[in-house]
Amino acid sequence: MPELAALVSTLSAVGAGEPKVVLLQGEAGIGKSSLIREFLARHLCMPILTATCDEAEAFLPYGVVQQLAAQAAALLPDGLAGLELLSSHDPPADADPLTIGAELLALISSLQGRNATGQGNAAAAVLIEDLQWIDLASARTLLFACRRLSLDRVLVILTCRPGGMSQLGEGWERFLSGDRRAMRLTLRGLDLEELGMMCRALGRNGIADRILQKIADYTGGNPLLARTLLADLSDEELKAHNTSLGARRSLAELMRPRLAALPQATRDFVAAAAVLGDHSTIADIAAVADVTGPAIALGEAERKGFLLEKETPTGWQVSFTHPLVREAVYGDLSPELRRTLHRRAAATVGGDGSLFHRAAAAIAPDPELASDLDKAAERALVAGRLRLAARHLQRAAAVSGFGPARDERFLSSFELLVRAADVAQAEAARPAVEHLPASARVNAALGQLALLAARPLDARTLLQEAWDGHDPVADAATGRQAALGLGILLGISGSFFESTIWLDRALENATGSEPWHDAARSMRAIPFTLSGQGDQALRLFSDLPERAAMVPMANTDALTYRGLVKLWTSELQGAIDDLAVAADRIRNGLQVRFPGQPLAFLAEAEFRRGRWDDCQDHAELAVSLARDADRHYDLPFVHSAAARVPACRGDWEVATRHVESAEDAARAFGGLAEIFAASARSILGLARNDPAEALRGATMALAVPEIDYYDDPAAFWWRPLQIWALIRNSQLDDAVTTLVAFECRATERGESLALINAAWLRGLLAMAHGELKRADQLLRDGCNAADAGPFPFHRALLHLEHGRCLSRLQQRKAAISALRAADDTFTRLAARPFASATASELTALGVRHRVRGDPDLPGLTGQELRVARLVASGLSNREAAAQLYLSPKTVEYHLASVFTKLGVSSRHQLAARVADHEAR
Repeated sequence: MPELAALVSTLSAVGAGEPKVVLLQGEAGIGKSSLIREFLARHLCMPILTATCDEAEAFLPYGVVQQLAAQAAALLPDGLAGLELLSSHDPPADADPLTIGAELLALISSLQGRNATGQGNAAAAVLIEDLQWIDLASARTLLFACRRLSLDRVLVILTCRPGGMSQLGEGWERFLSGDRRAMRLTLRGLDLEELGMMCRALGRNGIADRILQKIADYTGGNPLLARTLLADLSDEELKAHNTSLGARRSLAELMRPRLAALPQATRDFVAAAAVLGDHSTIADIAAVADVTGPAIALGEAERKGFLLEKETPTGWQVSFTHPLVREAVYGDLSPELRRTLHRRAAATVGGDGSLFHRAAAAIAPDPELASDLDKAAERALVAGRLRLAARHLQRAAAVSGFGPARDERFLSSFELLVRAADVAQAEAARPAVEHLPASARVNAALGQLALLAARPLDARTLLQEAWDGHDPVADAATGRQAALGLGILLGISGSFFESTIWLDRALENATGSEPWHDAARSMRAIPFTLSGQGDQALRLFSDLPERAAMVPMANTDALTYRGLVKLWTSELQGAIDDLAVAADRIRNGLQVRFPGQPLAFLAEAEFRRGRWDDCQDHAELAVSLARDADRHYDLPFVHSAAARVPACRGDWEVATRHVESAEDAARAFGGLAEIFAASARSILGLARNDPAEALRGATMALAVPEIDYYDDPAAFWWRPLQIWALIRNSQLDDAVTTLVAFECRATERGESLALINAAWLRGLLAMAHGELKRADQLLRDGCNAADAGPFPFHRALLHLEHGRCLSRLQQRKAAISALRAADDTFTRLAARPFASATASELTALGVRHRVRGDPDLPGLTGQELRVARLVASGLSNREAAAQLYLSPKTVEYHLASVFTKLGVSSRHQLAARVADHEAR
């Protein structure tokens, strides 16, 4: 088979250190499992973790991840060592996919080198079947881990029915369509030659091609249907149909005679197994079937190809030979028998499983069952299992009968899906919610979903209608939710004046204990800050401890936005302290309303501080989080953050991709989103020395309504770079006018970074006017101010321009000194375009540019340097991998390269070299 050959070829690439993720798509019964069994049978020595997704467990958080962890514990005695969440029997439902994803990555990585023969490259495999039924938490965790396979000899195989990926969100689709590690294989039906091979394998020789064609037409080439048909019909019966096999029958119809031929006890056993589902125990099936001698019944069902029993890490379990077989048996049960078996199952199994069977057995509205499901939903909610709570409420609605109680439960389930940011599931339920009786609460829930799904026009209409229609006394919570949604939407989309009105309404009479309070005050801090009222913005967070580590976990969103206020008011170290704690909490599993912002804002702070490698790590992680979770409203901000370092290092392709992605995402919202995108475009223009590109960014920003709010001299890059571009284009009158306004704002607010930028621009403008002595003084003053601040890149820009000015003043020695100061910083930052410009100036002065590596850490890549720093600080390979969201094998690979390049042989020697480097 070509698909088998493709898998074998892919495994060869994996063995060479190229991890791969293969998606096998095909209809049920098409042969996906058979193909995988054949492939794995050829590689028996390869360690493998397997998990099977179950439709009944699609709402149980981390169910698939737990299967993988249980298998690893059985396969590897030390496989879960140090993996706190995976080693627990039941990972917390609110655990963040990042944290569990990092542990899963470490677990998968540990499989490598476990080849039973001790030979070869020791590749490992992970198999997940029926991905269409995976729980969302596991899906996001698995995607996070797959994205971070780097130098690992790991093959991940996924199986899925056509269209089954749609409910998992866009992150998986983007990964499978565009990532170099991913590939798709679509299984087709058997052709005539393959059907002939099947017939011969079954001992059915000599079947004519015209009969094979009839079988192909009848079954569509589906192997399971073809095999069943061949088992049911003799050669004579096949030949008796002169033209066709008649109307296509279901698998249940094909299997009905085979099932009817079984003893009654076996038929009852198979029917009970179909009701209980796969992974049931023989004892439970026997109890539901009410049969004696279950071992005999199971043996007969196995011989006839219905069931099989296999040992699992949790004991012996019974499953159907194929999901379609179970579906066929279950679907062929009479309604009376099906409900009888569900009632018995409800009495046999415990917990939430009993509730499921009670709901499946219900015939008429059942108030008692609905009440029990309500209680289960409440327990799930307290435990943080929002999606499971929503599922319970959906089932409660189904047994409530028509009326207000049913509508209330269904709407509550929808609100929980929105609250969990489960965009895919909420979108699937949206049509039914839209048909509920109109109310302010319905509109508020639909509006919040529209905001999550980046449909701002729909969001504004629905949220406004919710506000207008709510009862201020009886339904105050709905009104505040609507006000908060409108405040966020209007703030993002460029109407800060209106945004502040709505946010103040949301905060009016708030006690601070409301679940939405931190989100409202965080959003309210932005207009305060951008209008020059940074002190007022910080007062919104006056209840928080000054030390970031002491801020309660529940207030992490507020901590993030306190950090942002500090960033935009040039309190850089305080910003880094707050944002680093918030980001670390997210890394360790805390779920927050705004998960992408701490990382993106921290990246901006680190860029200004000159920690560009850390900046890029955090920015790329923020992009990954937003994309994987379909948080479209985060994309303009996180892509803008991720564009800075590649732009300033001359990685034009990467930078351009992030800038364009930021602009595409910003078009849906406008406003603040477009300001961030405009700043990213302007930075790219500066790095390319392209004034026209910088002005493109400024034009985008100037088109935003209420532009005065977005003209904060310290918050955004687009305005100073617009002035730079005007000077470079010799539009000096426009540059003067714009710079005067910029300087006035900077002076009024006393923002140090803005004043440094103003000095740089004043010097450029004086040089453009030919006022070299004045430019010398302005740039000298700017350099002195920058030398006292924590902004190395801006300081280097000043030194570069000062060197150019001094060169034109014929002060060669001073010019060389200034240019070398700029070159030192640009080289350390790996800011290649700017280092190249500095080298050109030095060459013009007759000075040979010194091509210098790092004498202490020569030739290390950015990733190697980050690994070296973490290992030198005392972390193990696994701990360093968790910090960097890499696999331990990837860290091991980079560390070996570091040791070779530095000529060290121990972690102690490495720590000494890194310490010397950091002290320089």
